[in-house]
Amino acid sequence: MTDPVVPIANLPEVLPGRYLLEGQRFGLAHLTLVLGTSPPGQVAPLHRHDYEEIFIVHAGRGTYTLGETTLEAGPGEVVLVPAGVPHRFANHAEEPLHHTAVHATGTFVMEVLEG
Repeated sequence: MTDPVVPIANLPEVLPGRYLLEGQRFGLAHLTLVLGTSPPGQVAPLHRHDYEEIFIVHAGRGTYTLGETTLEAGPGEVVLVPAGVPHRFANHAEEPLHHTAVHATGTFVMEVLEG
């Protein structure tokens, strides 16, 4: 087993301020996290995964697009993304968005559909 405490600062960035904890690197077969802060104006590209994902919103407000549906979520809310559904998130607010994306896989794979 690897060290059970992982400093976020030691993880690679996948977007500015968003860090990837890929489960397989740490002995986890079915979990990967993308965590951190999305500054105002940050938009993730439209993409999809072959596995389920959830976003846990800790602070701020995010706009989440799941297929044809666009919604807002804030602190204390969880956004559910079924496997294969095209999705993105954006921070259109004036404050940082703090959320954690939980991926049901030990290996992070993202099919970008548009920038």
